[in-house]
Amino acid sequence: DVYGIGFAPDEKTVFTTRSNESRSVCEVYSVQINEQGSFTNPKKVDSWSITNNVANPVISHDGRFALLRISSPGIQPDLFISQKDSKGNWQKPVPLPAAINTPIDQYYPELTVENHLYYSSNGDVYFAAYENGQWMQPTPVKELNTSFSESNIAISRDGKFLVFLSDRSGGYGSYDLFISRRINGIWSDITNLGPMINTSAMEYQPRFSIDNSFLYFTRSVFKDGKRQGKDQVLKVPIVDIIKSLSQAAWPGQ
Repeated sequence: DVYGIGFAPDEKTVFTTRSNESRSVCEVYSVQINEQGSFTNPKKVDSWSITNNVANPVISHDGRFALLRISSPGIQPDLFISQKDSKGNWQKPVPLPAAINTPIDQYYPELTVENHLYYSSNGDVYFAAYENGQWMQPTPVKELNTSFSESNIAISRDGKFLVFLSDRSGGYGSYDLFISRRINGIWSDITNLGPMINTSAMEYQPRFSIDNSFLYFTRSVFKDGKRQGKDQVLKVPIVDIIKSLSQAAWPGQ
């Protein structure tokens, strides 16, 4: 099964997660994008496989490091960082600081252009500013978090839009993707992405393309609590998403 996608800044390489049906084994692969836009030549990133469960790759916008969600049997998932050496090889991942990796689970990292970090923990979204080469004390993103579950953050490269996963009310399935736009430094106008994206299945793992032209996401179909078939990685033009949002929800669009 293949799910999720993360882009290298050269726009020629993507990173995705492959897993077995139960998700007990997850591995990250690099995939090349050819001139026709097709994904080719998948290769496992062996240096990242320090356990049998490595997933959710995101690459910094300068390409110098990657963040990953890594777990092992009996241990909650944490966030790890892998640096790229002078020869372009990915190094062994090491855990992020304890201020971020608490005893509760940490997963689905996302980086802004400035390397500020968004991630999920215990069903809430957290933010950690990046200053002087390190992440500061994380804080919950209050305008996104509710009594429901929020996770799977994706931020557009211009920093104007944020997409996330939630099981809050008013959705099309058990979990839907929602979008928010940044107004005066606050994530505002939270809106369900609607039937163009969301279905009775679960849509998750959103990611914006490097040029902000497309939103990629993964669709997983469940029946009686069991995943049916293989997940699909899909993409939709951003311009179509914006047009589909109701005037009532996003006046002025």
